[in-house]
Parts: sequence; structure tokens; C-alpha cells
Amino acid sequence: KTRHVLGAIAAAVGGYFAGKMLKSDLEQVLEASQRLEGILTDNWGATGNGLMEKVANLSGHSINRRGIRSAHHSSGGPLHQMEVKRIQTLADMRNKAVHEGVEQIDMNVFGDVYEAIKDAFRVNHGIQV
Repeated sequence: KTRHVLGAIAAAVGGYFAGKMLKSDLEQVLEASQRLEGILTDNWGATGNGLMEKVANLSGHSINRRGIRSAHHSSGGPLHQMEVKRIQTLADMRNKAVHEGVEQIDMNVFGDVYEAIKDAFRVNHGIQV
């Protein structure tokens, strides 16, 4: 009986520490979004609440319920069109994870999109995400 109780305590403690060391999927989604928001603000002075408002602010685009739409001016801002599309995809996935549950998104796809954004920022702008 003592061995069983000690095993249960060890499992509980191990699970506690594992949970503290490994970030949940939702934490990863939120952290990635916040990191990108910070980069947009710190490097280009983007304003707005959330990723898409910041991207729209930089690119001269407007936002509707389906995301980014046509530009108000032709300059396009510092972001490449593919970067804008990938950030929109990431923001859509973030919103779905927050409002409908993180199990509603494919974390592998989220990771691939985030890595593509990080690679583009590094190559196109010399920014490490």
C-alpha cells in the first residue's frame, strides 16, 4: 500500500513539474501572437489591437470580418504580401484557438505557418523572431 501511495505522489508531482516546464498549445499560440505583435510595434511602429489591426496599420489595408482587404494606398508598407497572408492565417488560428478551443486547430499547421513567418522576417528584414 505504501508503494502505491508513493507511486501516486510521484506521478502527481511529476505531472505537476512536467506541466510547468512544457507550455500548453494555447500558451504557445498566444506567445507566438504576442511576439509577432511586439515585432510589428517595435520595428515599424504599428498601432492597433491585435495582429491584424497592426498589420492593417502598416500595410494601408482595411479589415473586415473576413480579415484583410484592399489597400487604401499603393505603398504596401514594410510587409510583403505573403507575410501579410501568413500573419492573417496565424491570427485566424489564434482566434479560433481562443474562442472555440485550441483542439480546434492543427498545431502542426500553426507551427509551420509560424516558422514560415519567422523565416520571412529573418530573410526579408533581418529580424530574428
